[in-house]
Amino acid sequence: MNLEFLYLLGIFSFAYLKLDSRLKSGSSSFASGIFKAVPPIG
Repeated sequence: MNLEFLYLLGIFSFAYLKLDSRLKSGSSSFASGIFKAVPPIG
C-alpha cells in the first residue's frame, strides 16, 4: 500500500460516511444517493 492509495481511501471513506448519514436522515435509498453523488459516465 502506498500513501496515495491510503489518501484516496480516506477521502472516499469520509465521503461515504457523509453520504450514508445524509441518506439515513432522508427517505431516499442508498442506490439513488450514489447516483446523485456520482455523475453518470458516458
